Amino acid sequence: MRSIVGKDQYFTTWVSSKPIEKPFVAPMVELHLPSYRTGVTAWRDLYNKYQVSQIKRQFLDCGRFFNTTYPVGIEYDQINIGDGSNMVDFSGFWYYPTDITVYSKLIVESDEDTTLSLGVVTNGSIMAWLDGKEAFRVLSEAVNHDTVKEVTIKVKRGENELVIGLNELGERNTMVRFGLCNKSDKSIVTTIPSNIKEEDLEGIRGFVDSLDMEQDEDVLRFSSCALTLPLTVSFLDESRNSQSISLKKDDSFFDIKDTFSGHILIANISYKGALFRKGFYRFEKQKPVEYIADTERERKERYIDDLISKKKSSPALFIAGLTRGLDLYDICKKSVQNSIERIVNRADCSDFRLTEIIWMYCLGKDILPSSLMAQFKECMLGYRYWFTEKGNDVMWFFSENHALSLHACEYIAGRLFPDEIFTNSGMSGREHMEHALSMIRDWFSHVLEYGYTEWCSVNYLPVDMLGYMTLMKFSDNGEIESLCKRAMDMTFRFYAMQCHKGMLLGANGRAYINDVLSPTDIQANAFCHFAWGTNYAPYGYKPTLYALLTEYECPKELQSIALLKDGETFEEQFVQGYDRIKINIFKTKDFFIGSSSSSLEGKEDGDQEHLFDAMVGDEEGRFWINHPGEARVLGTRRPGYFTGNAYTPYVREYKASVVVFYRFPDSAEVNFTHLICFRESYQKEILEDKDLFLRRGKINVYIHAENGFQIPAAKSLSKYELRSPDLDNTWYVRIDDTMDFETFVQKMRDCEILYEREKVSVLDPVYGQVEYTLTDKTFE
Repeated sequence: MRSIVGKDQYFTTWVSSKPIEKPFVAPMVELHLPSYRTGVTAWRDLYNKYQVSQIKRQFLDCGRFFNTTYPVGIEYDQINIGDGSNMVDFSGFWYYPTDITVYSKLIVESDEDTTLSLGVVTNGSIMAWLDGKEAFRVLSEAVNHDTVKEVTIKVKRGENELVIGLNELGERNTMVRFGLCNKSDKSIVTTIPSNIKEEDLEGIRGFVDSLDMEQDEDVLRFSSCALTLPLTVSFLDESRNSQSISLKKDDSFFDIKDTFSGHILIANISYKGALFRKGFYRFEKQKPVEYIADTERERKERYIDDLISKKKSSPALFIAGLTRGLDLYDICKKSVQNSIERIVNRADCSDFRLTEIIWMYCLGKDILPSSLMAQFKECMLGYRYWFTEKGNDVMWFFSENHALSLHACEYIAGRLFPDEIFTNSGMSGREHMEHALSMIRDWFSHVLEYGYTEWCSVNYLPVDMLGYMTLMKFSDNGEIESLCKRAMDMTFRFYAMQCHKGMLLGANGRAYINDVLSPTDIQANAFCHFAWGTNYAPYGYKPTLYALLTEYECPKELQSIALLKDGETFEEQFVQGYDRIKINIFKTKDFFIGSSSSSLEGKEDGDQEHLFDAMVGDEEGRFWINHPGEARVLGTRRPGYFTGNAYTPYVREYKASVVVFYRFPDSAEVNFTHLICFRESYQKEILEDKDLFLRRGKINVYIHAENGFQIPAAKSLSKYELRSPDLDNTWYVRIDDTMDFETFVQKMRDCEILYEREKVSVLDPVYGQVEYTLTDKTFE
């Protein structure tokens, strides 16, 4: 297989080994942070900008990788072909410290002896060998941050073997990838060993590029261009559910049963060593609750009954059974033991699993066998509750949701075993109680004063509630219970503001793909169901279950905010967190619009922040604007393709209108911003060069992209994505419920809109003169 790589283009076709993964065991050490900020400190606080964890420093100090020589006996059995990204990518999520090494190889052809200039971009350290001799090395210290370096290699006339060894420590979500760019003045010819015919390769590529998926009720329907050769396609979701189908030459349509439970479905095609992958998002729409009881308590009791009746193995089912005096361990053994294993081995997120064990232990005293109770006790006595205790793990202590979970577990464990010595810390249970109480007071003093750092996050606010409800149920401490109730009341006010037709929406500090693409399936929607009788209540989520088992009930006065009546409007501006994030919400019964002005605005190191969100009618009328954090549509990055912004815009809202300013050079991995909008769900649409007009029900929408719109070539994206090129761009959005569609279109076309670099001025047909200025003083 031959490739011609021009100047400033990347080498995207390689043969690679499978990643070689080994546990990394480091000495047990403590960590002391005199500058720790409660609930918000991250590694970038400590090291100016980039995360360099304690265990990563130990990993680098070992220096093992840079002592290696040219790899012998490596099987290069995977062909990596560019899939939209410039990078050769092996990224993933590792719950335990993992030493990862992977080798990639290609042949550089040259018609003369010469020196080539190359640009290296890497997440992970690199050793490179040219014809068996070391050519260059690149040390990558920071986690999930691109290390960039320019190097030269001297090639001889003819064929030159270039091998890249990539080494990284897997710790939680970790990017493990590299890119090699041609910085020479002339094109470079590369080849890789392969027995794939060029026509077969092009046929497979055409099939993969054209492959599209439609969802039916119980069937996934696929279409493509006609196959030029027989192939087997394997499908895998993130829950490890799989199916395979064999296709014949000339096939262009096929169906498979929808037996999957995950949202992300990957089609894998392996052909003579080449691996082709294409991801599809499997939209999951939660069925509305059939019967809604009259009171919050009745709704909670019914939820527990329904959860038990489904008999789906999970820690939540086990805990729910205990509340009814049932021992469902035989059904839930695998999931309960999985939690125990993660706690004992101190996996990342094991603090959330420890809350499960505490609930099981406290509710199971008169129900469960002593052998299982002893396992639960050992989990609590042997755990690492804070970074000041010794450890060699990749547990995350620093974000507010993890911090409170750890403090809650430490306090309850100390209360349960006051006279026992905890084996990791050497402290007694009483000493752990004292330590945890101090941390709990500090945590609540900051959250109740500033609000949430992970503001309005439909994913993480419920995780904070893990700690609240565990403490409310088992702390036996009136002060702590009072703090938890105040925080719960505050949280439910946010839920009430964010609630639209039973879904939790809005701009927020941390978002994941399911939070935006499957809004009815957001687990936290169940809190709205309990509080206000809305109609979405997904099952099996720990915070949801814990909420059922406390005496807490949502303040009654919040219902008027959560459930608007015809003709009512709710408008709110407030700030959240240490960084004083400015948040706007404007909603009626028929539409919702929300935005945030991030403290990262104008910066090129974005995060998972979902900064503009809107919904017209129900979930099919949702839309938002962002800058993809990666080129791979369903990759593993944070921020991702659909969530967050790699380059963070300025966002300004006035009532039912928003301006999003992107002011960046075109130097990102993705040089466009995009609108995600399910346009087929709107009854009327006018799409022009820079303007999009939509109508759904009695609601009008106008969206303007100053750089114009482009429809993606991929059918699966063209249904709901519109791109706008370049990163110096201005978006304007206006939602209206006062005019018919034709009048609205004419009024918006006739209104005076002036787009300038620092501001947008609009003579709005309803609001009058409005200015949206980039130079807002919120963060000064």
